[in-house]
Amino acid sequence: MKIIYPEKQNSTGSSSTSEDPAFPVSNLFDDRPFKLYKAVSGVKTATITIAIDAVSDTLALFNTNATSATVTIKDNGGSTVKTETFTLAGTRTYNRFWIEYTSQSLAHSATLALTTTATTLEAGVVKAGVSVQLNNPKYGISENPIDYSVVEELSNGAEYIDIRDIVRSFNLNVTTLRSTEFYNIWDIYAYYGKTPMAALIAEGFVDMQWCVFGKIKSISGQHSYPLHSDVSLTFEEVV
Repeated sequence: MKIIYPEKQNSTGSSSTSEDPAFPVSNLFDDRPFKLYKAVSGVKTATITIAIDAVSDTLALFNTNATSATVTIKDNGGSTVKTETFTLAGTRTYNRFWIEYTSQSLAHSATLALTTTATTLEAGVVKAGVSVQLNNPKYGISENPIDYSVVEELSNGAEYIDIRDIVRSFNLNVTTLRSTEFYNIWDIYAYYGKTPMAALIAEGFVDMQWCVFGKIKSISGQHSYPLHSDVSLTFEEVV
């Protein structure tokens, strides 16, 4: 399990090759994933440059309609650190991706070459920073859908349904080293509170499936072992 903390993305110096003035690149730096960045209407391909402050090793993008993405991390001198291509549409369709790279001691950048089959390219939130490493959760992760649709009964007894998003809620248990990892989680929770964060719930599987922009709804610790503690988390997606 990994959580991006602290965050290092920087709206200053970030840009795109195509931008609808009503939906600027700066929207990517807002924690509201439906306050979108959009390319100019009808443009299906754009390259977004994200400025990243020093000491960062991870970047994630959420709520994009891109069907493919090529991400290139460049160091302070403009040399390529890493390039990775993501296929976001296929047997499963994903609206997010997560990339890790060698930690950069100086300010650097990422270019996101995005392509969509929809009418216009768009994206919701970008996060970059330090990936705090924890153990993967113990076996027995529960994943539950939460449907925010509103159901109202009409005067004739029929139901009116206002369709809203369905998000995921995860219940998991992570064993941590008490002297460091346990209190790292507490620091993260104290910093974010109910504000959403970028997390990789479990790594090494299909990482795009486990990549989540969400918030810790509840947290508790159990000091079960001499040096280790179990942390129980409920993590709820916001997009």
